[in-house]
Amino acid sequence: MSTDPGLEAVLELRGHARAALLARRFEDRRASLSASYIAHTPDYTIVDAQELTDALSSGRVAYDAFQDDVIEYAKPHGPDLVVLLGVETVVPSAGRPNAGKRVARKFSDIYRKVGGVWRHDVRHAHIADRELARGIVPPAAPRLRISDDPHVAKVLAYRKATLDAITPGASRDPTGRYSSTFIANTPTGAIVTGPQMATMFAGGSVGYSSVTQAIEYANHHAPDLVVVMGGEIVVPREGTPNAGRKIYRRFTDLFRLEDGEWRHDLRHANIWKIE
Repeated sequence: MSTDPGLEAVLELRGHARAALLARRFEDRRASLSASYIAHTPDYTIVDAQELTDALSSGRVAYDAFQDDVIEYAKPHGPDLVVLLGVETVVPSAGRPNAGKRVARKFSDIYRKVGGVWRHDVRHAHIADRELARGIVPPAAPRLRISDDPHVAKVLAYRKATLDAITPGASRDPTGRYSSTFIANTPTGAIVTGPQMATMFAGGSVGYSSVTQAIEYANHHAPDLVVVMGGEIVVPREGTPNAGRKIYRRFTDLFRLEDGEWRHDLRHANIWKIE
């Protein structure tokens, strides 16, 4: 793992925040979050810092333990951004779903330096075990938080153009151009770089006949960072796993300004239903 000082500071912040959570020091946990903090939670809702704090203080979200934390990817994505990907195991408290069970979750955590101080800025986590996740569905009428910021509008327009261009024979990723640091926490549980993803699409092991997205959150978090979250339905093309079936996924996408262009920098997507 890198000895980058920003990464070391982020890992220390993560440890303090988790200790505060278990000790029910929720204001200490809140202090670790940025003002723009947003989380795509394991129950498929999208919450900001205040909503997370309310859920913790009310007991709607509570844990007895964090166990077997495995960080699979930890790197800076520029001077003021650090990305952590991996698997964490939590034990929900009594009265909560899966209480007392060891629940493994895949996570993507993004930390951003704000005013010289590292803060937790974006999170996506989902339950890795389909049986433990059974019955969890996204809200029927999610709260929509889509900024009219011109940078956000530019990213969303580019995203729409790439999706509109999808055809059964397309051999590229419909989510758009990658940054030099692009990383994906994929629905299969693998962590994939930009070159690896491009090779998968070009080789035909991944491809879609259609992709439909419902964006629930889109905001400008920093001069060089736009975050987009929501749900999508993909139909894999012929010759790929689940060809012709509708796959329902939840996603978080980060776009970073690089060389004067907005480029796709991170993706976390998980499947919640196939029909």
